[in-house]
Amino acid sequence: SNNKKKYQKLFVRMHGQERLTDYPKQFKMENINKVIAVSPFIFEKFHHLFQIPREKMTMIYNLVDTNKFNKPKVNSQIQYNLGICGVLPSLKRLDRAINIFERLWETDNRYKLFVKSKMPKDLPWLMNRESEKQYYEDLFERINKAPWKKNLVFDQHGSNMEEWFRKIGYILSTSDFESFHLAPMEGMSSGSVPLVLHWTGAETIYPREFLFENEEQVVKAILQRKGKMGLSESMKKYPYENFDKKIIIKKLENCILA
Repeated sequence: SNNKKKYQKLFVRMHGQERLTDYPKQFKMENINKVIAVSPFIFEKFHHLFQIPREKMTMIYNLVDTNKFNKPKVNSQIQYNLGICGVLPSLKRLDRAINIFERLWETDNRYKLFVKSKMPKDLPWLMNRESEKQYYEDLFERINKAPWKKNLVFDQHGSNMEEWFRKIGYILSTSDFESFHLAPMEGMSSGSVPLVLHWTGAETIYPREFLFENEEQVVKAILQRKGKMGLSESMKKYPYENFDKKIIIKKLENCILA
């Protein structure tokens, strides 16, 4: 914004992470056409924290390529398969996902937890933070000693999300905070059931039936659904009608061309 040419347009897209940086304080607002927030909560947060004028802001959700995720599930065993995508840093709360999985495994040892993510060792900067290092060391010690260890599967980080979701019955969001959290919405597009531990602002994105206040409620919801995984087609409608790329791209085009 401090180097924009007169003939250029500049759009700034804001997620949750930027609220913890000093960069917004360095904006030259007169050179910015629009600040785009990815959720209503993020819109209000940036307006409050950095006094960004409301007339300079707009809210456009993240997009989902719903057609890409519209693939058949591999088999009926997905009702026992939980998934979580992206477990770094610790605020993603892999420990909560494991707590939920452990409770389910104790009722039926067919339950599995699939973790698709980079590993702590892949991010040296993260391991240089003592609190993060200790969190993951303690967590992996717990995993290695657990009787359910073989049912916790670490899948390679990668962009093949549409194939990964074919084996996932439930997709977890256990983070302390998210600005949008794309993985559960992609999961819905594939017919996986999203289970969101309620972070501030989740209610402006996800239907109430998929929001939970604690781990116990999530476990109960999964057990109540056991054998009833036939809701996938109706579930796919929500992301298709609200977050599909054709809808969001049109909003972005209108913003740029306005």
